Amino acid sequence: GKSMLMDLFVEAMGDFPVRRVHFHAFMQEIHADLHEARKRETEDALAPVAARVAREVKLLAFDEMQITD
Repeated sequence: GKSMLMDLFVEAMGDFPVRRVHFHAFMQEIHADLHEARKRETEDALAPVAARVAREVKLLAFDEMQITD
């Protein structure tokens, strides 16, 4: 049911730039990018990583996200 709803949502966005990604995979990518940015940047490694994500996509749709209490 949840994946079907996400499919419908992303489909309804048409040509709008949506990136659908599993939360865990996205976080692995961000942490790897931060690691590389920290090698190059002396101050704020987060800013260039966040700027890249914002440039590439306007809507980030997380799939398979688990929240525990």
